[in-house]
Amino acid sequence: MAAIGASSTAKRLALAYILFKLIAAMIALVLFPVTIPLLIRASRTIDGVTLLAGYHTAYNIVGVAILLPLIDRFTRFVERILPERGSPLTRCLDPAALVTPIAAEEAVRRTVACSLETICGSIGAGLTDTNHGTSARARNDATSVTEASDALRQAQEFTSEASGLPESEDEQERFTRTLHALDHASRLAEVAGEKVEFGSVPSGPEDVRAAELCAEAMQNAALIAGEVGALPDASDQAAPVEEKRSPCKWSVKNRPSNGPT
Repeated sequence: MAAIGASSTAKRLALAYILFKLIAAMIALVLFPVTIPLLIRASRTIDGVTLLAGYHTAYNIVGVAILLPLIDRFTRFVERILPERGSPLTRCLDPAALVTPIAAEEAVRRTVACSLETICGSIGAGLTDTNHGTSARARNDATSVTEASDALRQAQEFTSEASGLPESEDEQERFTRTLHALDHASRLAEVAGEKVEFGSVPSGPEDVRAAELCAEAMQNAALIAGEVGALPDASDQAAPVEEKRSPCKWSVKNRPSNGPT
């Protein structure tokens, strides 16, 4: 009931808690033929309050021990029941983070990174397909840039609602850098929104090479932004940058191999 009207993260947490209790209760019911005789025998030497507390603790420990190896499947199951309704670019902007300035800054930082990944990826794809792109691709890129621009606007509103500034100097400096990045990303989104469709590149080899380098620079920028916005995952730390899947909306594929990296 407390999660009604809350963010999707809070609703998933509430649902996961309820499911955990139901699964643990089913396990407890199945084990009643074994546990009831043990409880009756233990009640001769242990008072009822202590016995009840011990049984409740064991009940939770057994539930955790059974669900822990299945935590990934359990998480995906909860996410399927309660999918993310809003844009994936703004999923970090949880109102609960507004109470803590450093948490609010981190939410904005990830939103800026994911939005930059989308914008730079759209520009890079537009430059790559300059000579043989389709109008449908241009419309898709326009939609991506528009979503990124809207996410940055929401990040600005989110920042204005944060409660105070961080306490330490390092955190204040980090917060200032995030605000600068948000401002520059908003300007880039504005320019990209005005120039989504790219004209044909002149047929000269230098012009073609320049377009390839610009496209590669944008795609590399999108990869870097995806790494900045990625949620920490120990299993991905050893993987190369090109092989990681970004949690943001844009996914850069087939990065050009020619030219400097």
